[in-house]
Amino acid sequence: MKPLKPADVVRLAPLIWNINQNKGWHDPMPSTIAMKLNTMCEVAEMWEDYRRGRLKEPADKPIEVRGRRMARGEEEFADIAIRAMHQWEVNRRGGSNGELDEISVALWEAVSPGDEFGLATKAVVPCALCKRLNRIAVAVGVSDPLECIVAKMEFNKTRPWRHGGLTA
Repeated sequence: MKPLKPADVVRLAPLIWNINQNKGWHDPMPSTIAMKLNTMCEVAEMWEDYRRGRLKEPADKPIEVRGRRMARGEEEFADIAIRAMHQWEVNRRGGSNGELDEISVALWEAVSPGDEFGLATKAVVPCALCKRLNRIAVAVGVSDPLECIVAKMEFNKTRPWRHGGLTA
């Protein structure tokens, strides 16, 4: 596997921030808890694909890597990485001032014994985030994490404003 490097996080995180800004995901800025729950949704999607033996199947979206359609495991890995790097960038820029809502707090407290991705503070360094993301990439069989992340970022640029009608 070609590992993700701290310099990749430092380079990609501001670009991910801009894509989120341009697509309406900062209007309003979600709370830190909402961002963590969004990351957990991506983890849950990967887990479901694993449970169903679908990680190597072609992804639903037409995203190309190395002349072939991206696999479901690669796409879910990219989604997790993009969510985590976005939150890292939000924290780097001073944190979220997004309002907490009762459902976000209740759901987070129900499932989180701690800060698994290490994203609660500005002190998280890119190498710690890379270590966690590379571990996921190895487990899922992603051979080039950076290529998958960049391909998904490019796809996200083509999506409409707040696609899917989601609130956060």
